Amino acid sequence: MVAAAWLIAADTAACVVSLLCSAIAFQVEAGIFRISVIVLATILAFTVVNGIAGAYGRNGSAPPLPGLPVAVGTWPLALAAVLGFAWAIASDNQLFTVGFATTALVSGTLVLAGFRLLATRHLRAIRATGHHATSVILVGTGSAVDRMTERLHDATRAGGIIVADTIKVPLADGNIDAITAELESTLPALDVTSVIVCLPRDGYRHLAPIVDAMRDFPLDVLTDAFLLPAMPDAVVTLGGQRLVALSRRPLRDWSALIKRAEDLTLGLLLTFVMLPVMGLIAIAIRLSSRGPVMIRQRRFGYANKPIMVLKFRTMYWESGDLTGARATIPGDPRVTRLGRFLRATSLDELPQLFNVLAGTMSLVGPRPHPVEMRVNGVHYHKAVRHYAARHRMKPGITGLAQINGYRGLVDTMEKAEGRLAFDLHYVENWSIASDLDILARTVSKGFIGDRAF
Repeated sequence: MVAAAWLIAADTAACVVSLLCSAIAFQVEAGIFRISVIVLATILAFTVVNGIAGAYGRNGSAPPLPGLPVAVGTWPLALAAVLGFAWAIASDNQLFTVGFATTALVSGTLVLAGFRLLATRHLRAIRATGHHATSVILVGTGSAVDRMTERLHDATRAGGIIVADTIKVPLADGNIDAITAELESTLPALDVTSVIVCLPRDGYRHLAPIVDAMRDFPLDVLTDAFLLPAMPDAVVTLGGQRLVALSRRPLRDWSALIKRAEDLTLGLLLTFVMLPVMGLIAIAIRLSSRGPVMIRQRRFGYANKPIMVLKFRTMYWESGDLTGARATIPGDPRVTRLGRFLRATSLDELPQLFNVLAGTMSLVGPRPHPVEMRVNGVHYHKAVRHYAARHRMKPGITGLAQINGYRGLVDTMEKAEGRLAFDLHYVENWSIASDLDILARTVSKGFIGDRAF
């Protein structure tokens, strides 16, 4: 991801320098607007074509040198496409002379090679310091883990890999629970995105239970390619090793950036629009009952880590429950009259827009449940199998479960499992289109209902 970002920056700089220098050299009088459009269109076309051609790496690996031959080959294609289209729709051809195009082609190739070489040297320097390296956990039998550790520590093939931890388990005993328990205790303290399952060649039968045990964690689960030779489409390269991806994080690399951009863009807009409403609600709460306007409640966030979620106070301060252990029921005497209205309309959740802007929540995602929330007297996260799998994405202000009727009190296992099913479907099938659809449907289905009290 870091390598791709630097290479895209180098390509962008090469487009700008080559086109502007060519325009200056031929004293183009097309105007700054037309030239800017040509430059932006070329950057977009060149980046897209390079991405398709693999100049930014494929299957999780950085390309050699990185991808210079591919980029040099795609530069004439992108330039010809943009200039050809511009020439076809232009009323004059001042900008699109043969001299201009030839100069842009040659200078772009030279500048591109220079900038990419500089980017490569910078990436190698970063890799040598260990910054932005990929941290992995190795899980499996002792001998297989030791062999993988040696392979990843090979200085000539390491490729920016850090072995953050190892979990050695005698898999012959079927001790899968030990893996889950150690991951639960280890992951919160580590910045790890991948786990490599290390097994001997006859250990294929152990893969399924191990992958199932790791389903709850936001990790890429990988294993040696020789264990699954029939899955060539799932092969990735990490640390110079050919591995098979058994499962992937729902949001990786560009997907994570896109969702964060969505949260910031729409979150800022919604915050600006709703600020007057939040101000009026704050005044009403202050005048109607004693206590703070907002409360902070400890809830589950990304990767099962607790976060502090903001809400407007809807209960009397003397009888409120900040832990969320005691569920709110219809006619609950702890809820104020104003609080009943705020909860029924979900307006009490508006301060969570600040959580979105801070990065602890998303606009759309599984709802963050209180850490002490219970169903049938048992903690929610212990009562429902694979409950933690919903935390592979940031929690949201609204979600797929909420627009499908799972809003409010969860007092039975059926409701708990039904809500989890919708949450997991969202996590495993996320897209920008689904987010926009959920946000639109929330206005009509998610805000007002008789299940919130």
